Amino acid sequence: MTRGHDDAETPIAAGGTLTEHQVQQSRINDGPNLVLVLALRGDAPLSGGQSLDMTGVKVLQIGRGGALALMPGANAGGARLELPDPTASGQHARVRFENGAVWLEDLGSRNGTRVGGKRLDKPTQLHPGDWFAIGRTVFVVGKGNPSGQSEPFAFGPSAQLATFVSQVAELYTTTGKLAPSRVPMLLVGETGTGKEVLAREIHALSRPHGPFVAVNCAALPENLVESELFGYRKGAFSDAREDRVGLVRSAHGGTLLLDEVTELPLPTQAKLLRFLQESEVLAIGTTQPVKVDVRIIAATQPSLHEAVRTGRFRADLLARLAGFTLNLPPLRERMADLGVLTEMIIRRHGGNDAHRFKFSAEACDALFARSWPLNIRELDQTLQAALVLAGEGGQIELAHLGQTPVVGGPSGTEPRATELEDSELAAQLREALFRHGGNVSAVAREMGKARMQIHRWMERFGFDPESFRSPPR
Repeated sequence: MTRGHDDAETPIAAGGTLTEHQVQQSRINDGPNLVLVLALRGDAPLSGGQSLDMTGVKVLQIGRGGALALMPGANAGGARLELPDPTASGQHARVRFENGAVWLEDLGSRNGTRVGGKRLDKPTQLHPGDWFAIGRTVFVVGKGNPSGQSEPFAFGPSAQLATFVSQVAELYTTTGKLAPSRVPMLLVGETGTGKEVLAREIHALSRPHGPFVAVNCAALPENLVESELFGYRKGAFSDAREDRVGLVRSAHGGTLLLDEVTELPLPTQAKLLRFLQESEVLAIGTTQPVKVDVRIIAATQPSLHEAVRTGRFRADLLARLAGFTLNLPPLRERMADLGVLTEMIIRRHGGNDAHRFKFSAEACDALFARSWPLNIRELDQTLQAALVLAGEGGQIELAHLGQTPVVGGPSGTEPRATELEDSELAAQLREALFRHGGNVSAVAREMGKARMQIHRWMERFGFDPESFRSPPR
């Protein structure tokens, strides 16, 4: 950050955006590559977020100003960030960068500085990923700026994927290199992390001449999986009243996304493996295979290797699908992107009224304090409801954000029950498995649960479906 005159402060940026030239000017020396991400402005959420390069900055003063502006201080290594936030004090907080460490101190502000939602009462060290709030403005500490500019790193032709997080930017960069190739890709991530969105970007970047076809394997009835995937000939079975090419052939020349691929029954996995080896589909009721040219992308939750270990998923099929594995981080590990995602969601659901919406300070804190167990999908649904509840006033309050869904773990599993409840559930599940001879689909129907949930419970209690194939002694 080049200094102005010693007796004056010269604005580097105003109006909420720093140019690349201004970022370069802001560097004093080659200090630690630290950044502050201005992740959310509650008074102007459509501004998204921006990265503030702190290279060479030793002391950053933050306070109220007429417009968003990052300016050099009177002394070398000093800088001042002005916020157009009336709830901030003129001299609100100070951030010190010392030997790679970040320290935050409140300067006796009227409304206080909040770290993790709690009011700061003494200087506190912050670490990458920590967030703090001044009025209705939320900051996240980060290391490095993947775009090299104040704007987020953007990926893909749809402009739906953007990030301030280096780990995510590296994932997008790798994806971009692999997309034009024929390498099969496996997307691993918790529910709601955007696996299908990323798959669609891969499809677009590969410049296919065929369509993108997404298949939720968990939603396919077990007795119809093979016919839905591979097609059938009229008369092949009682309900086959017409020829159907199946989902695999319908994606010819394009991309087939197999979402929740671990939910495929083992017999179907064997046929899918043959298709991947031969690039041929044999429809039910036919004897002549058909060549199919399709890019396969598989998606699953992080329990994939457990499914292989317990025999629910074929290791040789995994080897075919995982030409390259991309692990999508959960939202709680990329909170610096919360403002960017919030902007996109408000624009999508708010339409022409999107500019009216604002967040109270309490709502800002709640957005960043929440663990978001269902990830971006949960954020989308939460904000969509909040926009409706905010009404014509446009002010999103804490109550408009609802409550966190009751889930027990990062992958969206059900809450851990008490020991008594666990015992009762295990007994109920064991009896149902014996009753149905280990048929997970039948058990799922009886208990009113998804097959995936039955598998999770079986893993929790150490039940092997094979042990239920014969009657109990």
